[in-house]
Amino acid sequence: MALTNPWIISREGNPNADLTLFCFPYAGGGASAFRLWKDDLPNRIEIARIQLPGRENRMRERPFCSMHELAPALAEGVAQSADRPFIFYGHSLGGRIAFETARALRQQGKTQPSHLFVGASDAPQSPWPYPQLHQLAENEFIGEMQKRYGGVPQQVIEDPELRALFIPTLRADVELLETYRYAIEAPLDCSITAFYGAQDPMVSRAMMEGWKQQTYRSFQLHRIEGSHFFLHSARKRLLDFIRTDSELILRG
Repeated sequence: MALTNPWIISREGNPNADLTLFCFPYAGGGASAFRLWKDDLPNRIEIARIQLPGRENRMRERPFCSMHELAPALAEGVAQSADRPFIFYGHSLGGRIAFETARALRQQGKTQPSHLFVGASDAPQSPWPYPQLHQLAENEFIGEMQKRYGGVPQQVIEDPELRALFIPTLRADVELLETYRYAIEAPLDCSITAFYGAQDPMVSRAMMEGWKQQTYRSFQLHRIEGSHFFLHSARKRLLDFIRTDSELILRG
């Protein structure tokens, strides 16, 4: 796996792995959101954590606020590190980015994922049902994000310097989500597994069911205990599902 690829933070560059799991973070999040996943997956699966501009080690780079611009660029980055069969997991906004990256790989004539996992991310063909936030004044923007998701760290809210670093990237991610326009294309040629949080106030089971329209192959939908960020609170349960499906892929 290429270790100089700015889009990817790899585990150890494990040459013996048989499958790569590319992980796409939620709005405002970075590759560190998946730093513990290696502890609960076998060595045959290498974790490749997506790092978007505007966060963590890419903090000085301007974040993307358009899916039309992001997906093709990210697809090229993924292709550089796709030297074995691979699968995607995307959470919340990351689910939408993973989906559009898979479509961009197809458009570019490159290898596509063997499986797509999406969590807490409504089906892409469904219109966004909530009022837009990305143009709100900063305090109002933060307040509304907390009401919906509760994902803004308290230290960021209280520290003006941290707010100046974190909020522009979060706002750009929210703009990317709210301005997304689905384009009709053929379904993906890979299976899709979707997850929703039992206590998630933003993304319901019904909103996730539409993902079955985005694949020619099998579709599964699972309920996980937890709210919107169940990838942290129920990580082991989520990874049990991913491990099981990954083993089926490895068996061919």
